[in-house]
Amino acid sequence: MIKNITSSDITLAKAYFTILVETAIKKTTISYGDLVSLSKERYTDDKEIAGGIATKAGRRLEVLRDHTDLFDLADISCLVVNAGTQEAGDAYHLKEDVRLLREEVYQTLWLDYFTSIHKALDMTRIEYGLSKDRRED
Repeated sequence: MIKNITSSDITLAKAYFTILVETAIKKTTISYGDLVSLSKERYTDDKEIAGGIATKAGRRLEVLRDHTDLFDLADISCLVVNAGTQEAGDAYHLKEDVRLLREEVYQTLWLDYFTSIHKALDMTRIEYGLSKDRRED
């Protein structure tokens, strides 16, 4: 579990989750850069999302993973790949199991959990006393 979760972590985890669910439904992968760019395109008015960068996406995916783990779901962050290699990043904690994990992710009915995971992320924001009005990195 990540310590010192910020409002930006929660906001970006929610945005990334939405995009990753779509990616899972398509049974494909997405690069870190495309994940960040797509979130910025979709949420143009959100300052926290505008500040998202690919090099910090892993942190936000870890926050998301902490919340999908609450529902014993496969690690949807395994769909995020390095743009150059199209493979899981070197820092990905389950790199050797990524193919099996992706199949599990593709078989998960993510829409059944979508609202619950968003609510869990919102509860973490409340629990940590995080205001969406503050810009935190």
